[in-house]
Amino acid sequence: MTAISRERRGSHGHWICRCDCGKTHSVRVGHLFSGAIKSCGCFHNEVLSINKKTHGRRKDRIYAVWCSMKRRAKGNHPSYKNIDMDPRWEKFEAFIEDMGEPTKESYTIDRINNKRGYWLNNCRWVSMKVQQRNRTNNRMITHYGNTLCVAEWSEKLGIPYFSLYSRLKIMDWNMKLAISSFQ
Repeated sequence: MTAISRERRGSHGHWICRCDCGKTHSVRVGHLFSGAIKSCGCFHNEVLSINKKTHGRRKDRIYAVWCSMKRRAKGNHPSYKNIDMDPRWEKFEAFIEDMGEPTKESYTIDRINNKRGYWLNNCRWVSMKVQQRNRTNNRMITHYGNTLCVAEWSEKLGIPYFSLYSRLKIMDWNMKLAISSFQ
């Protein structure tokens, strides 16, 4: 801050000063001599900006995923009661450090065991397709020692999903009978 010219305002003397950023600013004489004013305010704003910025990723998709995970873990959603979260993951940076970046932009956070919370050994980055197949409301069917949801059986056997679903759910057939006409 450099003093340019003196000005008289009210009962206190002021100086017009040029800030290092180039702006001019009126400063009380007492503040100028005591060193209380060091800039036009730009320095203060710059320091605030630096202090508020921790990771700089508030606009990233992964940050939104983290926020949603925290909301579910805090019990603010009726469908997610009794879900806990690693206390370390209260900080976004710790979450990224533990989980890493998803390998694909479209990947979301998934709990491997839906009865457990958000912990490193129970979370993974997966596609939406995998996540949809790991829902608690999916009907799981065990056939020939394999347990899969209806959509996975449909894919594996090459049977149209709605045909298999309606035979199992609506007609209440067993798996053997439901797939028999397709083989």
